[in-house]
Amino acid sequence: MSFFPSARQVKADQQVAGKLQLNSYGNRSLGFATETQEVFPGLSNLGLKQHLRMADQQDLSAQADQDRLDFLRTDLDLCFTFADLIITELGLQDRGAAKSLLAKAEQGYATIEYFLPKVCNEREHQALQQRLHQLRARLDSVAGQIRANV
Repeated sequence: MSFFPSARQVKADQQVAGKLQLNSYGNRSLGFATETQEVFPGLSNLGLKQHLRMADQQDLSAQADQDRLDFLRTDLDLCFTFADLIITELGLQDRGAAKSLLAKAEQGYATIEYFLPKVCNEREHQALQQRLHQLRARLDSVAGQIRANV
């Protein structure tokens, strides 16, 4: 999915805008209802407003879905980074820092687990689910290393 409109959509929008400008400035006797009917045949003013509102809601919904995916991917990456840092901290004999990082990674894991069911795209959901399982295994491994490093 792209954030940018397709060339076809841009051209259609320009055509609509062009017709409205011509009607608005070229023929002052035409009212909004006539303009609406020329540009969107079969739609009343109320129908046009509802159509535009639905299109806006769909755009917002698509943007929210994309933002959710971006957030989950970023949070997963951060949790894997925490797991790497845990190993580094254990190598430096800083068990307290390792435990703190593990707590942050576990909190991130819980957040991802909470939002994952809200991902609508099945392919994306499966990919995130697989990475979440990998993260769980990694966190369990580093938690065992923290316990063993007493």
